[in-house]
Amino acid sequence: MNLRRLTLRSILGDPFRSAAIFVLVCLLTGTSLATTLVLRGAQDSVHLALSRLGADVVVVPLGAEGRVESALLTGMPTGVWMPREIVARLEQVPGVERVSPQLYLAQLDDVRSDSGAPAPLVAFDPDSDFTVRPWLGDSETSGTLPGQAIVGSRVETSSGPDLTVLGRHLVLSARLEPTGAGLDNTVFIPFAEAEALAQTGRLPDVPADAVSAVLVKVSAGSTPEDVAVRIMQDVAGVVPIESPDLFQSFRRQLTGLMRGMLAALAVTWALAIVLVGLIFSMIVAARRREIGVLRALGATRAFVLGSLLIEAAAIGLAGGLAGLATGTLITYLLQTNIGNSVGLPFLFPSLAQLAPLVAAGLGLATFAVIVAAGVPVLRIGRLDPVAAMRD
Repeated sequence: MNLRRLTLRSILGDPFRSAAIFVLVCLLTGTSLATTLVLRGAQDSVHLALSRLGADVVVVPLGAEGRVESALLTGMPTGVWMPREIVARLEQVPGVERVSPQLYLAQLDDVRSDSGAPAPLVAFDPDSDFTVRPWLGDSETSGTLPGQAIVGSRVETSSGPDLTVLGRHLVLSARLEPTGAGLDNTVFIPFAEAEALAQTGRLPDVPADAVSAVLVKVSAGSTPEDVAVRIMQDVAGVVPIESPDLFQSFRRQLTGLMRGMLAALAVTWALAIVLVGLIFSMIVAARRREIGVLRALGATRAFVLGSLLIEAAAIGLAGGLAGLATGTLITYLLQTNIGNSVGLPFLFPSLAQLAPLVAAGLGLATFAVIVAAGVPVLRIGRLDPVAAMRD
């Protein structure tokens, strides 16, 4: 008697119940993986944005902490200003090694991201910058002159190497790597180019000689905490934010979202296991006579139990594969909409990060179905063959 043929006949013998388990496992694994990808993608995006920021302390105008954090992470436009002379004052603070200002200029109507949203325009200082140009690699020296621009990975550039910003022609000199954050949608220009735009009257709402934030790198032998305290003492009207404290509101939002989703997934998995167990109880009850005949013909208890558990594992494996493939595809195609709907940046995991998640999901789905089927299968295995044939 062939175990594989017996298992296949059992699956095809009752296609409705087999399909019910398949669809249930497919939905469960697909939803679980999609949820995991959303949470993982949001976490990775926040961590990547923080690591690529490269600053130990970010100095912002007093009362504008939340708006600047939103601009740094999500790319949402924000009109916050402080005098540019603050940059020179920060350079004099003990423990400060380098400072680099940024100016959030406007939200562009003539340049958009691939989602159709207007792109934010940000000015940076190429000479002091340590947050934008390092992403371009050692060989990249462009994007530092008037008439040049650097764009995020998702900025649409239909005109090839050229870009029109506020009616002014610019040369697209470089494109940043994807981060999953608002930086992907941002257009960066040198301060000299921002001044040229201001002189043409295309930036009427931006004060002269203003900056929106100053990124600070701490010198060796000093700590961000000490430098932040000195900045508060020496420079009035600003708030220093240490880099570990950045994006706290987003982290709290992500933590709350994670707890809610994990709790919902735990309940869903528990209910699914119970439901699969009930379905297999029906399968086993309907096949009592068949099992009794097999035992009477000489099939061992291990053979019978093995065929039932292999049937459960095969359905769980097939449903898991289908669910994981569907969940991955939907999450990839809708990643922009997902980020917008949850209000968090989202970076789709790389293949190396995705593979262990898929493997874990497949193993969990197969194991859960086997466990759910194990109770009714073991119960029928203890029955006397003659008694099973009489039922």
